[in-house]
Amino acid sequence: MVLSFDFKSAVMLREAMRRCHEAWTRHISGRRECGSLQRIFSEELKRGVRTCLGAAIPMATTGLKENFWNTQRTICNRSIKQIVQFALLVLSPTLCFAQDIQKEIQVIQAISNTSQKSQSDTLKAGQDLTSLSAFIDTTLYKDLSLDQVIELAVQHNRILKTLQISGQSANIRLKQAEYRFLPSGYVTGARNESRNYDLGYVIKKTGLSSTIGLSRALETGGAVSLSLDNSTNVSSNLAGVTNYNSNLGITISQPLMQGAGIKINLLPIAIAKNYAKASLLDVKQNLINLITTIDSQYWDLILVYEDLKIQQAALKRAKELLEINKSLIESGRMAAQEIVQTESDIATREIAVAGAEDAIINTQIALLAQLDLGTQLLIRPTTKMEFKPVEVDWEDCLRRAYENRPDWLSYQLYLDIERMQMLQARNNNRYNLGSWARIGSDATTTQDVARSLQEVFGFKTLAWNIGLSFTFPFNQQVLENGYILNKLSYERFQLYTEELKDNIRIAVESAVRRVQYTLKQVGLAQRAKDLALKKLTLEEDKMKVGRSSNFQVISYQRDLINAQNEELRAIASYLKALGQLEQTMGTTLQKWGIEVDEMR
Repeated sequence: MVLSFDFKSAVMLREAMRRCHEAWTRHISGRRECGSLQRIFSEELKRGVRTCLGAAIPMATTGLKENFWNTQRTICNRSIKQIVQFALLVLSPTLCFAQDIQKEIQVIQAISNTSQKSQSDTLKAGQDLTSLSAFIDTTLYKDLSLDQVIELAVQHNRILKTLQISGQSANIRLKQAEYRFLPSGYVTGARNESRNYDLGYVIKKTGLSSTIGLSRALETGGAVSLSLDNSTNVSSNLAGVTNYNSNLGITISQPLMQGAGIKINLLPIAIAKNYAKASLLDVKQNLINLITTIDSQYWDLILVYEDLKIQQAALKRAKELLEINKSLIESGRMAAQEIVQTESDIATREIAVAGAEDAIINTQIALLAQLDLGTQLLIRPTTKMEFKPVEVDWEDCLRRAYENRPDWLSYQLYLDIERMQMLQARNNNRYNLGSWARIGSDATTTQDVARSLQEVFGFKTLAWNIGLSFTFPFNQQVLENGYILNKLSYERFQLYTEELKDNIRIAVESAVRRVQYTLKQVGLAQRAKDLALKKLTLEEDKMKVGRSSNFQVISYQRDLINAQNEELRAIASYLKALGQLEQTMGTTLQKWGIEVDEMR
């Protein structure tokens, strides 16, 4: 049976191993390790294995549990190293992409039959955990630069895809508004019948009618249409006589008050364009926020990786100090009991290494939540955390913010939309006075349709009509209230725009000040780290000749670790501050060379 890898389960299992390692460190000096770790295996590892096996539990749980507890009883009196090795072997089917459970059970049975090693080997158990972590890193992680991570986010983020769909909808609505002025054709047909009883007998009239034509709305608010009408009439009192009527004409209508003018009739298109542009700016703003978040989390990921290196280096220095202590004890220049402090420091450093590894996983989860890849991909950052001072000018940053910030540009568009909607409300408040005119050719014959059409296209009989129409609204107060409401909405949005302008100025000033402050912090942190390293080097030289103490060296080692972490945090804060400044100015997309128009 083959198992598939589950990311969340692997994270939980790594946490369980870390807790086991911490428990082992706490109990290494005593004889309680077997009972303590047996309880941890009962609570942590059993739950982790069960979760990670998932659907395979119904088929494999029984055999696995039997081998687990049978082997546990066999080795509970063995050294802590063998217990940790047993835990690693139980977890290995899950941490590998595909492993056979039965094969692992056979390995466990083989271990239970191996000879017991000496208690001095227990110190190497932490190295087994480290080697397993290295194996996991090699198997599950992928090297990605910051540019590649941002590219993945742009391609796969679901929220961004949703916004792009909204933008496409806005573009469709714009096209629909533009279709208003496209010409359209129409065809109609009807059958007519009437009966008259006034003369004491029935006069029945029947007929057919049809119309074909073209019409187009005009940008001025009117319309023009060209139509050809044909009809036939047959009366029962005129046996055998059929009248054929044809009419060809062009009609033009034009409002004189409400709806008159090119500007007012092009407002729907202008409003739709603004909504489409605002939708595009909304995509840009969310993309800027996404990139800034990923940029910050990527530096956090680098930070925890660098912290792991610092903790590993500190562990190495602690072990080197242990060797120096042993040499001094052998030469009689140090009391034997003083080595306990160094051994305790080593255990503390091992816990710190395990905590740094766990921090990497937690940071990975936060970063992966922004990518929406669908498949779990663990990232090993390849971009270097390089410190390059950048000069920033407050006035230039403010100018660029007003030119590029999507939210500011969106507010300008929405303010313009409010103004246009106010013009529409004012137009609706006007009286409806319209004019129309028609000119054409008429023909009537009793011969046939062809003759009627020949006469109408010969323009033998010309006719024209002209007229006015007026509509008085009884809901005039309702229309006036609509205009007042639109005017108030426009004035309210003006206030919002002024407030946003002030907020942008404050945000730019704060972002520039943050960049300048973090730049100063980097310089101070670098100087503190150099001094801490020099101080530790001098003290270690004294220690080699027996002129210092473990307490002093360990204290200086901790000072160096703190100084190194402060330098990393200062550089990361500076890089984040630069990213946040780009976000505040709205220039993040230009920095990364991303064109939103091409994404649609």
